[in-house]
Amino acid sequence: MAGDPGALLTRLNQCLMGVLRQSGNLLFVTSAYVVVDAGSGTLAYGQAGHPTGYLRRASGKVELLPAEGDVAGPALGLIDGFPYESGRQSVGPGDTAILFTDGLTEARTSEGEEWGQERLVEEMGRTAATNPAGLLSALVAAAASFAGGQAFEDDVCIVALQVAR
Repeated sequence: MAGDPGALLTRLNQCLMGVLRQSGNLLFVTSAYVVVDAGSGTLAYGQAGHPTGYLRRASGKVELLPAEGDVAGPALGLIDGFPYESGRQSVGPGDTAILFTDGLTEARTSEGEEWGQERLVEEMGRTAATNPAGLLSALVAAAASFAGGQAFEDDVCIVALQVAR
């Protein structure tokens, strides 16, 4: 099941429904799940209430994940029996999948303007860094700079997975 993001998220949702409802409060979990098979050159992707990730090609071109299928499902623990789906696309050496929480794109100026996904995509394409650590550092620094150095209002988590060259 671990190789199929949709199946794994569906099962995880089933397991979490009872646990999260025990509190008596509305509790849920957002998630994104990626499986990269460098041998076959495929990436499988699923999400549950999480911002959609991106694929930065080795060429610098940035694409929304996934390339096929609508896999944007609700957060885990909200809808009993929801069937999550997987999207798949081809990947090659140097391609990098980037997943992030909305705290990154919701970085705001003192006037309340959000950094947003459009600026995130522009920065992904503009950044010269080809290794994941450099790319992630550049993205977080760009969002923080846009916000004028103010602390992020929401949690920021960003992960990059690069297909080996």
